[in-house]
Amino acid sequence: KTMIYQNFRIHKYLPVVKPLGLLHIKPHKLRYFFASVCVNNGVPFPILVEWMGHADEKMILTIYAKKMAENNVKPNISGAMKLGMVA
Repeated sequence: KTMIYQNFRIHKYLPVVKPLGLLHIKPHKLRYFFASVCVNNGVPFPILVEWMGHADEKMILTIYAKKMAENNVKPNISGAMKLGMVA
């Protein structure tokens, strides 16, 4: 079932970001931040694809990994290992 943006904003997004003082950050920016942190910490792409709801790794490789390369950021595999995301 598709959620209408306004319902998502009122019932899901605002209750989380308001107490944190993050009302000025839009949902898409938080999504981008989350994916970038995951890539930076070595979360395997197949897992991130599932979490992000993408059909395949193309979007992650195109958007998030590309930005990391542009900024000369190397994935931190040990970070993902500490979180138990990779063996």
